[in-house]
Amino acid sequence: MSKKKNRKRAAKSNTGGNGGGAGPIHPDGATANYSVAAINERIARDFSERLKLERDIKDAIDEHVKPLREARTKLKRELKAAVDIDGEDLDVMFAVFKRKEQGAAMDEAGDRERVAENLRIVFNALVKGQMLNFIDVIGTDYVPTRATAQQAERDQEAAAAG
Repeated sequence: MSKKKNRKRAAKSNTGGNGGGAGPIHPDGATANYSVAAINERIARDFSERLKLERDIKDAIDEHVKPLREARTKLKRELKAAVDIDGEDLDVMFAVFKRKEQGAAMDEAGDRERVAENLRIVFNALVKGQMLNFIDVIGTDYVPTRATAQQAERDQEAAAAG
């Protein structure tokens, strides 16, 4: 171990050279009992503050977050009843909707296009009435739209050149 690390370790332990174990020693030379009392006092003070913070967090959640969660649950329940679609299916639909909205909000046009293209790939991979199975998709001749457009450009360039 380096001398620098040893100095840091010695400064942190502040045990008065007794090999550790006694804990911090008061500058006035008080005994280890003082150290235990000081530690206990510090723990009690900090734990009291932590408990207060945890109560404040719970109160804030109960006041602000809980009503929002309840409103979301009510909205989901009402939508499920109105459209007669299973909740899990609605959750999947919402995840796609949310991703589409996230993509639309992106600053870079390339990022927006990438998200839209990825969503098209997923939906093109779906077979009507079946679950999405990427194993089946891998075995098909499907080529993403972006790749198809790039290949069409290369084909046009090759035809013009030759």
